[in-house]
This record gives sequence, structure tokens and C-alpha cells, in this order.
Amino acid sequence: MTLKEETEEVKNDGGKASSFSRLTSFNRLYIKWGMLVLLFMFSIILSAYSISPYSEVNGVSVEGTNEVYDQAVYQGSTIQMGDSIVTVLRNRSEIEEAIESSIPQISEASVSLSGLQTVNITVSEYETVAYLLNEDQYYKILENGVILDEFLPRITSNQPVLLNFSQGSVLDRMLVEYEEVEESIKAIVSEIELMDSDRNDMLVRIFMNDGNEVLASIPTLAERLNYYLQMRETVGSEKGLFDLEAGAYFIPFTSDEYEEFEETDEILEVEE
Repeated sequence: MTLKEETEEVKNDGGKASSFSRLTSFNRLYIKWGMLVLLFMFSIILSAYSISPYSEVNGVSVEGTNEVYDQAVYQGSTIQMGDSIVTVLRNRSEIEEAIESSIPQISEASVSLSGLQTVNITVSEYETVAYLLNEDQYYKILENGVILDEFLPRITSNQPVLLNFSQGSVLDRMLVEYEEVEESIKAIVSEIELMDSDRNDMLVRIFMNDGNEVLASIPTLAERLNYYLQMRETVGSEKGLFDLEAGAYFIPFTSDEYEEFEETDEILEVEE
């Protein structure tokens, strides 16, 4: 190759490099301006959305309620018609906490968007497992041991009625034990009274729908009460008190011992 040819080749390569450099710079500039335009368009769209009716809440739906009223959940959420959808979604954690704290029977709440303008609130509830009877008024006792402040003048549920209980460790233990009682036994339990006993602060008297009574200690309640049907068969149609606190004794209502128990709330020692 001659010197002239080499010189022309170098010039051609330099021209190609210069053209590639200009093309690369143009592409970068195009991408940069394209991103700016997209950002500008997005800002316009977002601004238009924020001032349009489509950015506002126009409906709230509640799902998962059983005992709690939907209206109570809605009020607990503090969401109002016309609130910003974006604000509601941004503050969903605070809204969920507000629902759970304002309604003790709600165990969990979840806020989501359904469609463009409807906020959906899905909740889970603590189940009512018993009722506390106090001065002729019934109060719900939840599965987590909480006694609700709202009272009912009457109940139609077949859940047991508890007497003399208060919120705390004794009630919690009672609910745990009662959960282990067989359903066939639960079906004939009417009332459970916490006895005022100096020797056993967990002594309960259970009133059965068949007319009998059972005396038991809460820590062993499920274990012993589950044998109730078999024990009832051994006494036939005779009615009385089954003392299951320390053993298994039957005391007829017509006996002097039961009369003594009614007067003192204490069972005399039974010799085996």
C-alpha cells in the first residue's frame, strides 16, 4: 500500500469515528429529552387525576363481618366519601390499626382498592364463646378473653352463661379448658358459676340443661367433664350434684350433704 492510500484510509476511519460519535451523542440527547417529555406528561396526567372526581373515594365496602356491624367498621376506619384515594392507600396501615383499636372484636383489618374509586375493608373477628351475666345484663366474652362493654338485655345463643367471672387469668384458663370440652357436653351446659371458695379460687359450679349440677376445678374441667354422660347413666333419673373437684362423687339434691353445700358452698369430705 502506498503512502497516499494509507493517508486516505486513515481519513476514512477518522470520518467513521466522528460520525459514530455524533450519532451516539444524538441518541443520548434523544433519550434524555424523551425521558423529560415522559416525566412532564406523567406530571400532567397525575395533576389532572388529582383534581378529577376519579381520584376521590365514592364507596366503601366491608367484608368478613359476622357479629360486628359494617357501619361500625366504616366509622372506625375514619374514611370519608370524597377522600383522596392516594391518601387512603398511603395511610392504609394507620387506617387498619384504627379499625382494630376502635373495635375490640376485630382481630385483623385489611384495606385495599376495589375498582377505581371503591375502598374495600376486609376484617376478621374474634368469636363470641360465652356471655357474662351481671345484674340481668349479658356481656359478650370473646375467644381472646376480652369482655365487651356493650350489653344485651337477652340472648338467644346456645353459648354458656358465666357468673362471677371478670377479665383476667382465671377467665383465660376457663376459656382454654372449655374449648377442650366435647361438643356433646357443651350442648347441655347452661351456666358456669365461679364459686367464692377460700381453698380453691378456680372452683366452678356448672348448671346442666338436664337439671343436674357439676362441681369442678378449672384446671381439670375438660378432662373430667367429658365423662359426664357416662356418670349420668350410673345414677339413672335421679338428679343431683356431681362433685368432680378431687374425684367423682354424686350427691342427690334430696340429701343433707347437698343442703349443707347450698348453705356454705363447701362440700363435706366424703369417705371412700
